[in-house]
Amino acid sequence: MLTVPCCSECNSGFTTDDEYTRVALALDVRAASHGDVIGGMPSLMRWLANPGRRGFARYLAGQMKPLPIVGPNGAVIVKATQDVRRIDATGERIVRGIYYIQKRQPVPKSALVKVASRAGMTASDPDMLMIARVFRAAPERRDGAVGRAFSYAVALADRRTVWLMLLYDYFFWVGIVDERDVVEREADLNAALTRKRAGSTVTDLDELARIGGEPLEGSALRSR
Repeated sequence: MLTVPCCSECNSGFTTDDEYTRVALALDVRAASHGDVIGGMPSLMRWLANPGRRGFARYLAGQMKPLPIVGPNGAVIVKATQDVRRIDATGERIVRGIYYIQKRQPVPKSALVKVASRAGMTASDPDMLMIARVFRAAPERRDGAVGRAFSYAVALADRRTVWLMLLYDYFFWVGIVDERDVVEREADLNAALTRKRAGSTVTDLDELARIGGEPLEGSALRSR
């Protein structure tokens, strides 16, 4: 387990989002075959059955609806409408934590942190190809993992880092930490938009920098 310094107020502020993300992503049918999910499911069910968590269990149940298909065991498959805002809040917390581990310092208060998420990206997906090009162009790349459930890679460029994180072999977060000052960030963004409108080439890093706003190229990455 990775641990980083954090005050109790900040740590407790993320708790409910982290709990929601852990449960929502583990209950997704795409995680059903992952060894860590299978091994942890009994304890997760006991956790949900706790009388003190009835409200949370009802909240989750309200996000699920049955599909007109059944699994191999005859059980009806259900689909959950996930709360992207809460899941991406967890993603941002993870980015900030791994940033500290990699750089031995917190994310600067003036830095802009953006996170988006998407399930089921493949190697041939346009978003993944774009991310791969950013990583290939970066002067430095690092990676790491926590057990079998979570892995990450980071591309380090001049005052910008791009983070790709994978949970349960199906769920991705993409994050950007931009440490440039606001004037430089806005100037680059406006220049990229101008080039795009003029039909000129937009760099992949500029494209990813639009996380949280209107995509320059119609990326399917979702964000809060």
